[in-house]
Amino acid sequence: MLSRFADFKNPVFTSIFENRWAVPPAPVWTDLDAVGTPWADGSVIFRMRTKLGAGFRFVQNESVPRGSGNGVLIADIDHLIDQQGYLGTLSEFSGDVMFPRLGNPRGFPAFGDWNVLWEFTQDTAVANVFGVDALAPRGPAFYVSTFNPGDANHNRKARAPSRIVFDRWYHWRWQIKWSEGADGFVAFWLDDKRIALLKGPTISAASGPPYLEWGWYGGEQPGRNEVRYAGLRTYTGFPGQ
Repeated sequence: MLSRFADFKNPVFTSIFENRWAVPPAPVWTDLDAVGTPWADGSVIFRMRTKLGAGFRFVQNESVPRGSGNGVLIADIDHLIDQQGYLGTLSEFSGDVMFPRLGNPRGFPAFGDWNVLWEFTQDTAVANVFGVDALAPRGPAFYVSTFNPGDANHNRKARAPSRIVFDRWYHWRWQIKWSEGADGFVAFWLDDKRIALLKGPTISAASGPPYLEWGWYGGEQPGRNEVRYAGLRTYTGFPGQ
């Protein structure tokens, strides 16, 4: 169960809280002495109680256009995923997610492969992502992506068939078999319906080991977005254990 800030570890940068592209001169990695105190740009991360139990609330409030994305994130590095021994393991993450209508007054930034909710960052790549495709044909929809061995610059991707409804809780489940070979796969379920099964290599180890960043990471345009999570769980181990 992931219900406390203490459930996430980051020995590399010492702080788990990351405010990307915060108003200068604030650092990217930020220690919050008083949890729930907004950054200078108004962004904030709270622990909260939801109708589904203990959870988290991420508010991104950016008024300045940036050359890259705006986001508020929690990072977990070399903890939930062992960076020295991840290949061959199966990771599973699950939980509930909701976008409050009042917290997203302009909807989602108009990007198809940004608006990241969870991602596994590497030194030179970001292949495994769960997020919001704001350009989906029927309106903003959840998507999941993974490594594309045929074109490392363009991930393989699957998308939910229905548009996201504000103020509705969605249950999600995400599996990644970390592999550079044919035995790898990514599977994703939304409200117990599988929307993705992407088989084959899921990572290139040459790009560096994966670490987790999650919360909200939108596009470079200014705006306000809010996302809430509850019931987060994770497991990583070798298949059959």
